[in-house]
Amino acid sequence: MGETCSELLAGAGLFVFNGVDLVAGIGLCVYSLYLGTNHYAPMWLYMPLLAIGGVLVAASLMSCCGLTFRGCSSCMARSSDVLVWVSLAELGLAVVIFTQGGSIDKFLRDHSSELKLSGDEMAQFERHKFYPAYALLALCFMEALRQRYSTTLHNARLRRQYQYEMLA
Repeated sequence: MGETCSELLAGAGLFVFNGVDLVAGIGLCVYSLYLGTNHYAPMWLYMPLLAIGGVLVAASLMSCCGLTFRGCSSCMARSSDVLVWVSLAELGLAVVIFTQGGSIDKFLRDHSSELKLSGDEMAQFERHKFYPAYALLALCFMEALRQRYSTTLHNARLRRQYQYEMLA
């Protein structure tokens, strides 16, 4: 009974995390494209956000496939392995954003006329410059939990398949 309960909880957790990853990935892609197309940020800031967002969307869809179909359980494990690297990239990019806050402010001030930002918009961008870093840290923590849930569910499925084969 305990194994079934942990399998159910891991599956439910993965379902929630897949949804969050999908929404976060789409959000990061849209946000980075917004920053890039309007030239609100340097390339070193918006391109990694776009890459992380794209990988989050792809890994979320892979994990959904593995979660839905038992035969595709390896997709779930592979997406989890990819997301370990993504979580490290998220952590690294969050650290870069936190440490380069002055550079972001300088970029905004130097290019405010090109960006056509009013004083209020400039102040708002400067106040909210760390929000993407906070979101990336939350996603990094979530990816660690997701790795654990994915491993638990994948191992439970392998154990169940082994027990089924031993009965035959």
